[in-house]
Amino acid sequence: MTRFDELMLQFFMICMIGLTGFLILSGIFSHEAAVMIVRFFFIGSAAVGITYGLVRLIQKLTAHGLKLDIMRSVVLKKSNQAAFGVHVMDNGLCLNYQTGTAQYFTKHRQPKAEIPITETPAIPENVSVINSLDLLSRCDSVLIAGGKGAGKTNLAFHLADMQLRSGCQVFVIDPKPQFEAGKWFGAKVIGANHNYSEITSFLSDLTGVMKDDRNQIRIWIDELTVLNMQIKRFASLWLPVLIEGREYGKFVSIIGQSKTAGSVGLEGRYDLLDCFDAIAVCRHNKASGERFTEIELAGEGMVIGTAPERFRMIGYHHPYHESPLSRQSQTDFRAESDRSDSGDKGDRGDSVSAKNAQTERLEHHPDMRQFPRRIFESKAEKQAVEMHESGKSPSAIASAIFGGKSGARVKQVKAWIEKNVM
Repeated sequence: MTRFDELMLQFFMICMIGLTGFLILSGIFSHEAAVMIVRFFFIGSAAVGITYGLVRLIQKLTAHGLKLDIMRSVVLKKSNQAAFGVHVMDNGLCLNYQTGTAQYFTKHRQPKAEIPITETPAIPENVSVINSLDLLSRCDSVLIAGGKGAGKTNLAFHLADMQLRSGCQVFVIDPKPQFEAGKWFGAKVIGANHNYSEITSFLSDLTGVMKDDRNQIRIWIDELTVLNMQIKRFASLWLPVLIEGREYGKFVSIIGQSKTAGSVGLEGRYDLLDCFDAIAVCRHNKASGERFTEIELAGEGMVIGTAPERFRMIGYHHPYHESPLSRQSQTDFRAESDRSDSGDKGDRGDSVSAKNAQTERLEHHPDMRQFPRRIFESKAEKQAVEMHESGKSPSAIASAIFGGKSGARVKQVKAWIEKNVM
C-alpha cells in the first residue's frame, strides 16, 4: 500500500466517522445543532492535520540543514567551539570530535553524508621513514602540497638550495611582498610585490626561447591560487614548460594547498599530474609536534619521509641570505671582518683591502666554487657578460648582440655587466 492509499483510507475513515456521528446526533439534537457539531469536528480534524503537517515539515527541515545552520551560528564563536567539541574549517567542513563525524554547511540546506574523521595525522605503524631530501633532490619536478604551517615552503627552500648547488639556474614566481620573496636565497624572484605583468612576460619569453636555450633551469611557482585568479589563463603560460620543458632542461615545481588537479588549475586534467616526478604532501601533527612528508612517486606508490629541519639563513642581512653550503665560509668571513674593523689587516698588508681579501676567500673556498655566482635571465645577458670578461667594450657588445650600439642598447649592456661582474 502506497502513502497515497494510506492518506485516502484515513480520509474515508474520517468521513465515515463524521457521517455516523451526524446520524447519531440528529436523533438526539436538532438538525441545526447536529450540523454545527459535525462542522466543528471537520474543522478540528483539519486543524490537527495542518498542525501535524507543519510539525513534520519542521522535522524534515531540521534534518536537512536547519539544525546545522543554527549550530554554525553558535560554533563560529571561538569561545563555544571547545564547549561543543566542534571545529569549523575554512572550507565549511564542521568537525565534531565528540561523535567522530564531519558535515558540510550548505546554503541550500542539503547536508552531505556524514564523513568519519580520523585523529590528527600520524605516521602509520611499522612503516620505515626515509630521508625526504635525499629522495626529492633527485626529482626535477615536484608538486608540494600541505596546509598552512605544515612546512611545504620550508621543504621548497631546501630543494631550491640543492638545485642551486648542482649548478642549475633557479627562478621563483612568487607575488608576495619583496621582504618575503627575499627568503629565496640565491634564486631570482619573479613578480614580487604583486608584479603580475613581470610574471606573464617571463613565462612568455621562456616559452619562446625554450628550445634554443639549453641552460638547466628550475622554476618554482608559489601562491598558485592567487596567480590563477589574477592572471587570465595562467595555466596556459606554465603548462607548456611543464609538459615540453623536460626535453630542454626546464622543469616546473609547484607549491600548493592540495595535490588535486583542480587546486593547481588543471580541472579535469588529472593526467597532467603525471608530469611531476613526485608529489609531496607535508603533514603536521599539532598535538605532538610531529612532522612528516607523504611522497608519491610517479608509478611507484607512496613512501613516508622525514620533514627537513627549518631552513636557516644566517650571515648577510636582507637582501643577501646564506646557504647552508657556505656556513663555514661565512664564519671565516665574519671573523676576518671583525679583525679588519679592529685594524688588523692580517698578512696581506695594506696593498690588498680587507674587503677584497674576504671576497677572495669566499671565491676560493672549496664549497663556494661549486655554488653558482650568477643567474642569467636571458641568453643575451650571459653572452654580454662573457664578452665583457674577454675584454670587449660595452659598445662592441651592444653592436654584436643587438646589431646596433644606440644609447639604450649600451645602457642595457652596462646594466647586465654591473649586475653580474663583481
